[in-house]
Amino acid sequence: MVENYPEEDTRSRVEELHTCGGGETATAMRALARWGVASRLIGRVGQDDAGRHIREALGADGVDISRLDTVPGAPTRQSFIVVNRATGMRTVFSTTPATVAMRAGEVDGTMLDGVSLLHLDGSHGPAALELAREAHRRGIPLMLDASRTPPQIEELMALADYLVADAAFALAFTGLEGAEGVRALHRERPRTLTAATFGLAGCHAVLADGTTLHQPAFSISPAVDTTGAGDLFHAAVDFGIVRGWPIGRTLRWASAAGALACRALGSQGGIPSAAEVDALGGGAE
Repeated sequence: MVENYPEEDTRSRVEELHTCGGGETATAMRALARWGVASRLIGRVGQDDAGRHIREALGADGVDISRLDTVPGAPTRQSFIVVNRATGMRTVFSTTPATVAMRAGEVDGTMLDGVSLLHLDGSHGPAALELAREAHRRGIPLMLDASRTPPQIEELMALADYLVADAAFALAFTGLEGAEGVRALHRERPRTLTAATFGLAGCHAVLADGTTLHQPAFSISPAVDTTGAGDLFHAAVDFGIVRGWPIGRTLRWASAAGALACRALGSQGGIPSAAEVDALGGGAE
């Protein structure tokens, strides 16, 4: 945490330093576990303190980590995040060690045994695509957190039943802003839900029948750190899907969860309880 984001070649005093687990899908699975949904994380960590911390934290919240492998001698993927206290906005610097990447042929269908929804974020592209194809074969719906653009992204998008992107992805992929970009994403391959989040401008969505929705953002003051807002939004969409909620209710609940995530530092530091999300974004559709 810094008072203001620094200019290049200057010194800046760190006001607060916080270490916690992160990652888009890991954060979503941890939130779902806290909300009472059985969750399993497939992936890899390194054989270091960060990897041990991640496994311990996820396991303590009840996430199934039996498919979260530890790679001997490898470092865990880590991010250094600078949060601007004045705005609550963050800037992320990430490492991407190839040693913990899953490759094609390193996943198997048993990973999906007992699964009712597959959540992918574009990491481990070739392996993720294999899992997506297996889920499609089994009739397991796929929710794609579209914030990365691996070479397999178009194939993953074609298999997704639910696609929730961020504003940068929608703009980069379609060249269009706002609701127009979301409609263009949906036209690529109509699905149950195509949506994108736009920060304070809320969420724009298109449903399978072409209906468009706009879910305004909830206001949270003070907004300490926006790091986990998108991750919690995606987790809440998963929650609504497995609960069988209408899309409108799901997006409102997701917007509330994302807003509440901004109350604390770190992507997992601000995970709200289901009761808190209900209080802000619940109610009948």
